[in-house]
Amino acid sequence: MKEGAGTPGRRPGRRWAGWGLAGLVLTGLCLAGALLSWPAGEPREADAVVVLGGDGNLSLGRYARGRALVQAGYSRRLILFYPSADELRDARATVPEVVVVACMPAPSSWGEAQAVRERMLTDGVHSVLVVSDPPHMLRLDYTWGAVLGGTGLRYTLVATSPGLVSRLALVDGAGCRGLWVARC
Repeated sequence: MKEGAGTPGRRPGRRWAGWGLAGLVLTGLCLAGALLSWPAGEPREADAVVVLGGDGNLSLGRYARGRALVQAGYSRRLILFYPSADELRDARATVPEVVVVACMPAPSSWGEAQAVRERMLTDGVHSVLVVSDPPHMLRLDYTWGAVLGGTGLRYTLVATSPGLVSRLALVDGAGCRGLWVARC
């Protein structure tokens, strides 16, 4: 065997290619997370805070963020989609004006946006803060922009801040929901 040839059958370049591929995947995740959460903005004064529905524990962070926005003075009105009994009890005890939406045209982001648009037009509400989780922001921006477009109604997307454990869970029961976490 030739001196310095290394172990027969092994190619040192493959190891570096593997690390390079892993780096590309991680970079892609970082970019995907930044893109998905990009439309989220800073809260501003609005006529209402809208907390979008979630499934189980996901909605807890949304509700807490929405309630905190009302308590910080951004609005007096809190609109909740399909709140739990505990959320509703807490909201009625701590928020000046609570509106519950338990039925809508379609149980989806599009249906939520349509239901809020109708309520805004009926109640004279001109602006809302829409609270949801970071990985949904890009889709919500498209949806709310399409539903409220041309009406003169305004919305601002406000993201929750999930805890570290939620951020590290890249794959959960609903798919790759946590990919936003890899935000660099």
